[in-house]
Amino acid sequence: MSDAEVKRMKEKLGLTREQLHDLKGGINASKRDFYKKPNGDIVVKPKNGKGPGEPTGLNIKNI
Repeated sequence: MSDAEVKRMKEKLGLTREQLHDLKGGINASKRDFYKKPNGDIVVKPKNGKGPGEPTGLNIKNI
């Protein structure tokens, strides 16, 4: 996801920086990033982008 999309998600959902890190899995959150699937689902993957990703239950189209 772009920085602008992450910022929009944070603002629209009223999330704090800590809550964003919790969505990434808390511990070692700095080693993970948000990725957007073609259907808009937001998942968390390692920074290298490998793997299917862990669902967040959020969709960029609903934010």
